[in-house]
Amino acid sequence: MNAPGVEKMAIKTGQEYVASLRDGRTLHIDGKVVSDVTDYPPLRGVIDTIASLHDDQHDPALGDILTCRSPSTGNLVSKTYLEARAAEEFRALAACFHLRAQRTFGLMGRLTDFMSGFLVDLSAGLRALGKNEAAARAQGMVELCREGDLQVTHALIDPQSDRSTLDAPSQAVQVVERTAEGIVVSGCRMLATLAPVANECYVGPYYPRKAGEENFALAFVIPMNAPGLSILARESFHHGQSRFDRPLSSRFDEGDAILMFDRVLVPHERMIVDGDLAAYNGML
Repeated sequence: MNAPGVEKMAIKTGQEYVASLRDGRTLHIDGKVVSDVTDYPPLRGVIDTIASLHDDQHDPALGDILTCRSPSTGNLVSKTYLEARAAEEFRALAACFHLRAQRTFGLMGRLTDFMSGFLVDLSAGLRALGKNEAAARAQGMVELCREGDLQVTHALIDPQSDRSTLDAPSQAVQVVERTAEGIVVSGCRMLATLAPVANECYVGPYYPRKAGEENFALAFVIPMNAPGLSILARESFHHGQSRFDRPLSSRFDEGDAILMFDRVLVPHERMIVDGDLAAYNGML
């Protein structure tokens, strides 16, 4: 039942999740352009697995474990976004994570559960650092992903480069232009597990930036179908064999990817950190 005055629950059904992936994203796998990831057989199994987790949230026997009321809208939302503050809430959050891990036999370590907790902790951590504006923007991304019941991945690592220096490689994601709407970025990031079947991607710190590298000191959340963003995914482990013969790869292959940004506009409201070295390095 919805909260009073709320017309629709925030939690998606499995069917709604599948439909959300038909968003015009630019996806390359095994040298081919995949125009509709939901119609690509090697990834159909993992999409069905994630869809089943969405349907679990609507199951009367599981809903109380997997969902809670949003503190901002009263809608039912995934409990993975619960900002636990008391022992009872920590136990409830642990039960949610445990059940979701059981449903995938612990084989999907980069389900959106990981990023749900990450974004909640990020907002709290930035508040603790005294970076209140960045914390507010991070909380805005929590609200966006929680209320939309979105699958979120991450891209944290710069492209491979000379490891004898900590300088940001020239191919890394960086600001190339600033506009009234936001910043324009280009470059590469890796390793985005779940990217082919995710809705959003968090791009953030992996190792410290130094003075002079402010254009690389970025943290933001971007939709997977953003214009100029290309998803270069590795070949799937599953190649259409029967589920009986391939019980794991046919259901749980999350799919890793490199993300290429070619003048991608990141709106101001999606920027968590832009050039603030103290905030960026403090998030590590």
